[in-house]
Amino acid sequence: MSENIYYIVEEFDPTFDYNGGKVISVMPEVSYEMARRGVSYSILEDYYDEKELRANEEKYFYDQLKWFESIDVFLSKNISFVAKHKLLLARFYYRRLKYFFDSLAIQAFIVHSVLKSLPSAKVFYFVSSENVAENNNLLESYGRSDKETYFSRLFQKFAMLYPHIKFELREVTAACGLDSRSHGGRAAVSSFDLIPKRIKGALRFGHRYFRYKKWKKWFGDNRVKEKTGFLFLNTGDDRTDIPLKSLMWAGMPVYYRMPDGIYRMDQLIETKVLDFSDQWEDELQVKKECQTAANLIVSQSELLDFVRDACSADVGEFVVPYLRQFISQICPGMILNYFRFKKMFSGNSISFVFANDGNEPVNASALLAAQQSGMVQSVCIQHGMKVYEDKVWEMTDLDPFDYCLTTDGFSEEDFRRVSGRPYLNACEILQSPHYLTEIKKTRSSSKKRSNNKIKILYLPTKFGAHRRCFNNMMIPLLTFYEFQKALMDCLGRRNDCEVVFKKAKSDRKWMDRSIIPYIQDRHYNNIRIREGTMLEFLDWADAVLLDRPTTAHFEASYLGKPVLDLNHVFMGSSISQLAEKYFGKTIRIFSKNEQALSFLNEFLNSDFKEYIRPVPVIRADIVRMFLSRLGRKPKKSKYMNCESVLLGDNVSDSLRKVGDE
Repeated sequence: MSENIYYIVEEFDPTFDYNGGKVISVMPEVSYEMARRGVSYSILEDYYDEKELRANEEKYFYDQLKWFESIDVFLSKNISFVAKHKLLLARFYYRRLKYFFDSLAIQAFIVHSVLKSLPSAKVFYFVSSENVAENNNLLESYGRSDKETYFSRLFQKFAMLYPHIKFELREVTAACGLDSRSHGGRAAVSSFDLIPKRIKGALRFGHRYFRYKKWKKWFGDNRVKEKTGFLFLNTGDDRTDIPLKSLMWAGMPVYYRMPDGIYRMDQLIETKVLDFSDQWEDELQVKKECQTAANLIVSQSELLDFVRDACSADVGEFVVPYLRQFISQICPGMILNYFRFKKMFSGNSISFVFANDGNEPVNASALLAAQQSGMVQSVCIQHGMKVYEDKVWEMTDLDPFDYCLTTDGFSEEDFRRVSGRPYLNACEILQSPHYLTEIKKTRSSSKKRSNNKIKILYLPTKFGAHRRCFNNMMIPLLTFYEFQKALMDCLGRRNDCEVVFKKAKSDRKWMDRSIIPYIQDRHYNNIRIREGTMLEFLDWADAVLLDRPTTAHFEASYLGKPVLDLNHVFMGSSISQLAEKYFGKTIRIFSKNEQALSFLNEFLNSDFKEYIRPVPVIRADIVRMFLSRLGRKPKKSKYMNCESVLLGDNVSDSLRKVGDE
C-alpha cells in the first residue's frame, strides 16, 4: 500500500477500492462501512489535540463578545432604526451566530492540523456532490443536516497553503450503500393525529371548556380580579403550558404566540391581538437600510479580522455570505417585530413575557421591546437541565431576562452562582418545579417483571455532525461513535441485562447509518432499538444509562431511578463543581473507553443504592410568585443605554473585567 496517498472520506463510495491508500474518516457511517469491508481507517481526532484546540477557549469567549459588540456598532451606524431604539440585534441573536462561526473555526483548526501532520502526499477528498453546491440559505439550513460541514471547502482552500500536499476533490453521487433497515420500535402514530385539523380543534376546545367550567365552579370566588396580562412566546410542553394554564385558571388574561401572530385567551375566548404579517409604516425603509448595510459587509475588513484570526486564514468567502443573510434577512424581521410588540405592549396590559430562551428571532424582538418599555418584565422558563459550565446557555437563558425560572434546586443554585458574572445582565433566579412534579404525576405504576435481568434504558446524546461551539464543547462525533460501539459490545455480551437503545427522532441520520446497523450486525438479542420519549420507557427500566448529563439525568433522578452518566473528558472538564455535591458517583468522567466500561460494569454489578440521587425541589405557587412582583420595577439593563455599543466608543468597557467572580 502506498504511504503517500490519503483518502479523506466524508461520503462513502461503495464502488471505489480504498485499499490504495490510508483512509481518514470524516463521518461515522464512513467508519462503519470501512470496518464492515475490512479497510483500516483513522479518524479526524487522531490528527489534532483537543487541549490545543481549546487552549484559549476562555479568552476566545470574551474576545468574541467584543466582536459581537462591534457588529452591533456597525448595525447602529448603518441602520437608523437600530441606533434610535438602541437595538442589540447581534447580541440577541447570539447562539445562532456563535454556533456558525465557532463550527467554522473548529473545522478550520482540524483541517490545518490534518494537513500539517501528513507527509508529502497526494490527498483525495470524497464528498457528496450535493454538499459541493452553493448553499443559498445558510441561516436556515446550517447545522440541520449531517452533510452541512465546511470540511471539503476548507481542505480544498487550505491545501494551497501546504506545498507538500497535492489535493484533489472527488464528488460522490452514489448512495452510501447501506440497505434500508428496520430498526424496530418506531413510535406508532396516535389515532388522534389522524383526525382532521378542524375536528381536533373542536375537541380541544371542548376539553378546555369543561376543564375551565370545573375550575371556575370550584375556585370561582377566589379568582384574581386584577387583569394584568401574561405573554407566552413558547408553548407546547409542560414547562410552559403548566404556568400558562395556572394563570388562565386564576382568571388572568393570557397571551400566547402562534406562527401567524399573538392571541389572547380570556375565559376561553380567543382573540388575535398581533399579526406578524401586518405591514409597518416604515417597513420598506427598514428593509432598504438593512440591505444597504448588508452590501457594505464585504468592505468591512476590520469586522472580519476576528474570524480570520480564529481560522488562521482568510475565510471571507464563508463569513461574508452568512453575515449578509443575517443583516438582510434576519435583522429586518427582528426590527419590524420589535415595533409590533412595542405597540402591542402599550395597547394591552401585559406585565410579564415568558420564553424558553431569548435567541429565536421573534423571541428576541419581544424581549427587546419588553426591555425598552420599562414596564414589561421578562421571564425565562428553563427549557432543559445540565450540570456543566455553559456560557452559551448563560447568554441565552440569563442575559436577556429579568427572571429565570429554574426546574429544581441544583439548577437554582448553579444559576445563582453564575448570574452575577460581569458579562451578564442582572437576572433574578427563582425556582418552580412544576415540570418535574407534573411528570411524576403522570408516571404509571411500575410492574413486576417475569425475569431477573437488569433492564437498562440507554439514552444517547443527540447532536448534529461536527456542529460544535467553544464554551460548550461537545464530544467529537467520531470519538463518540467509537465509544458507542464499545458500550454496545459490553452491554450486548452481558446475559444478565436487557437494553433499550432509545433513538431520538431527528433529521440527522448519521446514527441510522452507523451505530444502529452496527448493533444489528452484531446480533445482540438483548438490545432493542426504540423511538419515543424517555418517559415512555422509564417505568420499564431498572436503571438509566447516559453519556451526557442533561435533562434526562434530572428527570430520571427525580423519579428515583438509579442513573449512570458516562462523560468523556471532552465534556468532563466542564462539569460543574456543584455536581459532585448533588449527584455523587452517578456522574463519571473517563478518558479511555476501557475506563468507561469499567465504570459501567461497576454500576451493573452494584445494588444501585449509591446511584439513586433525587434532585431537590421546593413547593411553589407560580401564580402568587409573579403577582407578588407586579409592584416591582424591572431591573434596568446595563445594555439599554450603552453609549459604547451605540456610538462605537470604548467598545469593550462593559467587558473590561473578564475574570469570573
